[in-house]
Amino acid sequence: MFAEALAHFEAEKRKGIIKGDEVLISIWGRALEHAKKIALVCEDGYRISGPVAQWSVDLVTLMVEGLLRTVRERIVENQTHAETNLILQIIGAAGKRGITMKDLNLRTRGLDDWKREAKLNALVKDGTIVCVKAKTSPTAKKPATFYFLTENYDQQNETALQ
Repeated sequence: MFAEALAHFEAEKRKGIIKGDEVLISIWGRALEHAKKIALVCEDGYRISGPVAQWSVDLVTLMVEGLLRTVRERIVENQTHAETNLILQIIGAAGKRGITMKDLNLRTRGLDDWKREAKLNALVKDGTIVCVKAKTSPTAKKPATFYFLTENYDQQNETALQ
């Protein structure tokens, strides 16, 4: 069981090496040891059963992914990165219903319009978010612009908006 976990953790560590991300390298590099320690704490003896090993690997994987998500969201390199993270957090909080440009403007009114537009365009271009124009009601004259995180968007969202 731990051999499979080692392969998984090493693959994640290699992704960090390719990206040049020392945080990924460091955290995934220690994940297997943490999984083993957790499994040992859960067992009575020195032998680790298969189910406990699997559970500890799953737990460590979940915890590491949550830690990395938090690090990406909260730790920033500069003001531009902080502003981009703010936009992503607001769009992410909207979930599957998305957020309109109007609401996004209100929530990020501290940003200059041109900065907000540039950040949104860059996020759409790199596939992090999806931009959809849809009428919010049959009598609406202009379609509203909605933003979704790519992971929260599906084609049903678009038809539900209309």
